[in-house]
Amino acid sequence: VSDRYRRLDNYDLAQHLLPELGAIGGLEYFVTALTPEHMFIRATLPSLQGEVKVGDTVQAGVEIRNSEVGYGSLQVSPWILRLTCLNGMTSKIALRKYHPGRRIEETEDMLGIYRDETMAADDRALFMKAADLVRASLTEVSFNQILEGLREIANGEQIAQPVAATKVLTQKLDLGEGEGDAGADAAGGVG
Repeated sequence: VSDRYRRLDNYDLAQHLLPELGAIGGLEYFVTALTPEHMFIRATLPSLQGEVKVGDTVQAGVEIRNSEVGYGSLQVSPWILRLTCLNGMTSKIALRKYHPGRRIEETEDMLGIYRDETMAADDRALFMKAADLVRASLTEVSFNQILEGLREIANGEQIAQPVAATKVLTQKLDLGEGEGDAGADAAGGVG
């Protein structure tokens, strides 16, 4: 990890986000994982669901990812669970915080300019933003905006070359390689 890496502790993050999740009645945890490298949570709200088209039901959810040891950024984003195949998708609306902090120059470090309390306050502000996004991700307004976008896509014109279109869409939506590959496999009939 470089000297610019800023550790965002999983325990501190959980202390801010788990009360938010716990305050949302009916929330169900879809996936939770804590490994030496990552913390990962996906939760859904079954009471907040709708149909993209007849027979294609989706539920509102939220996804939280963090790596306190340098394997990835802190990410909080709305997550949609598609009930017909149990695949999900994250929304483009997201909080993504890479872990680099300001490089503390040698003279600043020797003078002790940044107190531990200052750095802790900066972390608290970030965790509060993450908690706000968790809460907002599971509102009817947010879900309906995402659902309307999905309906527009589902009712749009048919794609003649779905594998190529999936690659373009992966780049446009800034999806991860695995998410784009899964879409290309599904479009091409693989799996």
